[in-house]
Amino acid sequence: MIPHNWQRYDLWVDAVNSIASVAEQHGGILPLPDGVHRDWGEAFLIRTGPTSITNNPIDWTTWFVGTTNRNVRNFYYFGHGNPDSIGDGWGGMPSHLWGFLLGNSITKPVGQTRYRFVWMDGCETANGTWPYAFAMGKQENKQLSSYATRPGAFCGFTQRPTIGFHDGMGNGSMLESACFYRSQFAFYWHFQNEGVKEAFRKARDSSGWTEGDGIKVYGYWGLRVSEFNRKSQWP
Repeated sequence: MIPHNWQRYDLWVDAVNSIASVAEQHGGILPLPDGVHRDWGEAFLIRTGPTSITNNPIDWTTWFVGTTNRNVRNFYYFGHGNPDSIGDGWGGMPSHLWGFLLGNSITKPVGQTRYRFVWMDGCETANGTWPYAFAMGKQENKQLSSYATRPGAFCGFTQRPTIGFHDGMGNGSMLESACFYRSQFAFYWHFQNEGVKEAFRKARDSSGWTEGDGIKVYGYWGLRVSEFNRKSQWP
């Protein structure tokens, strides 16, 4: 999605990887199959492009295996998005297929596989059916006492957030504030043990990334990083 020669590209990678590091420290990331490499604390990269279907099918296979594993209940995605799909022109995932794979309806918050924490870090992912694909629904600030099963939070954007600029000739730069917004969220949620909604607010204020105002959190706003990861903790 982002050319590697853009300014602050490494800073962006570090920011996204900070979220992967949080996952490593709170239950771990699902092991990858043989032949697929990912270093500790790094997000898994799905390669796309005109040869991705023939040259990199293992990327999407890993995606399917991981997200449909019934032990997985937390998910972070960064990339192209819209209300009902993610990915680019070379390949992606519609929400209705995701819901089908998980045994969930995309019209109401019910299904076989209900997630605990999801951040779809892409354009307009809060506006359509993604919250239903994870069986989480669209109720904001849902009170803990109203849950009969695992509390959870779905996070996505209501707009198309600006994360960088380019001149149309291959030259570009990531916004420093957009990078810090992600790493600051990881800091406040993990190290400061803030609820997810408050972690986003503090990340917006400390980074100065005003696009963070477009984040929407459905579900339990007070969800902390290590809460309700085990069935014994559910209401």
